[in-house]
Amino acid sequence: MSASQQIKTLQNERRRVVAGLYLRRTTIADMATATGVDVRTICRDLDWLKALWAKELLADPVEQRSRDLAALDQLEKDAATKYLETKEAQWWDRVLKAQERRAKLLGLDAKEVLPGATPANPLYVAQVGYDINAVMDDPEIRAKVLELHQLIQAKTGGEGLIIEGEGGVI
Repeated sequence: MSASQQIKTLQNERRRVVAGLYLRRTTIADMATATGVDVRTICRDLDWLKALWAKELLADPVEQRSRDLAALDQLEKDAATKYLETKEAQWWDRVLKAQERRAKLLGLDAKEVLPGATPANPLYVAQVGYDINAVMDDPEIRAKVLELHQLIQAKTGGEGLIIEGEGGVI
């Protein structure tokens, strides 16, 4: 292997390491120490990596999502390892945040959209933390709910507001 090929190979390996450190939110000074190069070299490597990632993002969003998921996997593993070593709650919180971000990236936490919804006028199923039967015992609230039900039926061509409780369905 020629000298220029060896330099290129070392540069690529360093950039791979810098990318991993960057994804772990390592400071530039710590990256320089870890790789044994000057801070200016790390800055140039980061500029090169960011330009590469920006180009890939425009070319292939699926690849970017894959990269993000890989970074999340690494962050989750690192945080879980730290938690097992220290038993500090902050590390477990980071594991949970990584899992929440993964679910969001994959669309696992998508809201359930009601029939009759449009992009301009979305309707969602909402989880509520109150007793619907107790609320519906109030005649004023019951009248407002029934009025809303009729409005939704009129706007959606027959679809209505469905509220289920132990006492029945509206």
